[in-house]
Amino acid sequence: MYCNKLKAIIKDVESIKNNINAHFVKEFHKCLEEKTSIKERQKLNPIKFANEMNVSEEQIMKFFVIGKRVGLFKARAFYSCSCGEYFEIFSFEGKVECENECEIDIEYNKEKVFIYFELLEEIQADDFGDDTTYQMDYISSSDLGPFHGTLNEYEALVGEEEASNLLNKEIENSTEEIMHLAVIVALDDELEPVKSLLSDCDEIYDDEDESTIYYKGRFKKDGKSINVVAAQSIQMGMTAAATLSMKLIYKFQPKYLAMTGIAAGVKNSERNFGDILVADQTYDYGSGKMLKEDETEKFIPAPQPIPILPGLKAKFQRFKKDYPIMGDIKHKFQGKKPSSELTIHIGPVGSGAAVVANNTLISRIRENNGKLIGIEMETYAVYFAATHCIGTPPKVFSMKSIVDFADQFKGDEYREYACYTSAKCLYEFCFSYLYDDMTSDDTLEKSKKKGF
Repeated sequence: MYCNKLKAIIKDVESIKNNINAHFVKEFHKCLEEKTSIKERQKLNPIKFANEMNVSEEQIMKFFVIGKRVGLFKARAFYSCSCGEYFEIFSFEGKVECENECEIDIEYNKEKVFIYFELLEEIQADDFGDDTTYQMDYISSSDLGPFHGTLNEYEALVGEEEASNLLNKEIENSTEEIMHLAVIVALDDELEPVKSLLSDCDEIYDDEDESTIYYKGRFKKDGKSINVVAAQSIQMGMTAAATLSMKLIYKFQPKYLAMTGIAAGVKNSERNFGDILVADQTYDYGSGKMLKEDETEKFIPAPQPIPILPGLKAKFQRFKKDYPIMGDIKHKFQGKKPSSELTIHIGPVGSGAAVVANNTLISRIRENNGKLIGIEMETYAVYFAATHCIGTPPKVFSMKSIVDFADQFKGDEYREYACYTSAKCLYEFCFSYLYDDMTSDDTLEKSKKKGF
């Protein structure tokens, strides 16, 4: 992610205008790696980088502002009070008070607000300790030139509006971190295990979209990071799932779209509670025509299946044989779980408009597809939305866990376990089989086709 965000800075329009090119970024990386301590990376001074890199203060300040926009840095502001106190502030609006009870109005004291930047991504490991001091840690004021990195200087350089947004957490999606994965669920207890796997998770609200809360964060493992946004449909069913899928694709342009949660398995001796159902194709089993022949009503099915990509199916087939991962996932669950080993099943999954607890109906659905492995209420809509969206379609898949077998014994005994295995298998699958594709350079090429 560190390298991808540096590349995103280079591609930014403002960078092109200010000659912030690959050479500039390479020199910054070298300076950051060789001449800053781990501790200092929590409070980087752009003016010191200008001094070390022999570039203008204006150019380096703009570089850090763009870096903040794409999520490489977080801006931090400190106030230097006339009483001698020096403390961090978290807003440029209103008044603040120091420990000596001096009341300060930031609006009229911008020249005393100093801006620093915290590095949010890990760079190549070094051999330095946290407390080691290097050449860049201390530079005398005479070395800094006319710029000191104060709020009023940033306002003059990048404009009052952009400077005032430095402490905002929001990141512009056009130049920010690429969204590797969007996850859609239908129920609260399906969302919770996904959220529990997210680091740096933020709730994202949109004034123009009051019906949905987006949870944005990262899957992290062994130094790797995957950008994730997750959201829950406003209700169960295909209509709500298709609507939310379209919104996720339009707003975040993810490279992958996945559905997780629980489903009903088609019972056989190999399928057990908590097992994963991967839909290699999905269809609406209620699609067709109702006829009446000799006073008997008859349903003629007319499904239009949507498959996943062949390459994705091949990766799931490999994942299915990754027995140590499956065993570890089951072992780490602390609640009630079945005695059977956790397994992945790959095959057709049917979507319908209602919760099913009827053996006869299951048998009737199976008559039209003998290979059916499960039924639920949303997957077909998610696949349909991904296939017919505006712009670049995400690679879509569904991996739900068996919570029951849609019969008279339908219950919730292993519901928590099933929600957990679905989310955890998604997490492990992403790192083991999708990570290289998710984070490859082609994710930087964003679709331009927004709107109609």
